[in-house]
Amino acid sequence: MALAEDLRTWWVAQPAATRQALATALALAMTLRFLGVTRALALAGAAWYLSTRLPAKASFLPFFEHWFKREYFPKFAEKLQHELAQRAARRRSILDSLSDKVNAWIVGSTKGLQANFVYNLVDKRVMYSDVFVARLASINVGSRDRPMPIAFVGVHNTWYLAPWHRMDFDCVSILEQLDKAAAH
Repeated sequence: MALAEDLRTWWVAQPAATRQALATALALAMTLRFLGVTRALALAGAAWYLSTRLPAKASFLPFFEHWFKREYFPKFAEKLQHELAQRAARRRSILDSLSDKVNAWIVGSTKGLQANFVYNLVDKRVMYSDVFVARLASINVGSRDRPMPIAFVGVHNTWYLAPWHRMDFDCVSILEQLDKAAAH
């Protein structure tokens, strides 16, 4: 147990560059041990090639806008229409209920215009991180009160929705944001 604590103390005391070099050397040694030299060199060559083909950060927002308007928003609009119809059914006031029904109809009829409007509500601050062979980007499509970050992966000069990301078309945060804007 003392040896583990001594190793941990030594590791933390090392500069970040030294820790990174040691971790890389350990990963390389393990790769060589398990894959063999030929496979390890092929893997290293593929990783090096991909690391030279990361998409530019400037290419993310145009990709995101296209993705948001063509893939995300149509599904979001269906969920929003459904949510507005449910809200209308729950309302006690006839005027509020009628307002929600009209809003649901408008969302269904003007998806293209609504996509532009809602896209402009999205906070465009993107958080990037590079993971040797890929560039990761995260952006919030929810509100500030109820963030809903979506992750994207950039590989070989192309952006993709992260494969581990499960899409949740939660409309509540956007509805709250729209209700606040309408109240002011």
